[in-house]
Amino acid sequence: PGQPPAGGPGFEDLVKGFISDVNHLQIRGGRAVDALAAGEIADVHQVTVAVAEAGMALDLLLQVRNRVTEAFQEIMRLQV
Repeated sequence: PGQPPAGGPGFEDLVKGFISDVNHLQIRGGRAVDALAAGEIADVHQVTVAVAEAGMALDLLLQVRNRVTEAFQEIMRLQV
């Protein structure tokens, strides 16, 4: 019990990977803003896209968290 199937990663591994990806996008967006402020990037569109990607990834992560929390609460309400 609690072990992932032999053929693939478990839910915990998927969540950790997704959080890592979101973190990477957040860092990349922050660096793009810093580079724009320092004058290293002249293309505002590139910075806007990086920040938008980071924002959308974070929104998706929060939605997944909310759904998992709702599912857990629903399971806890079940009568055994």
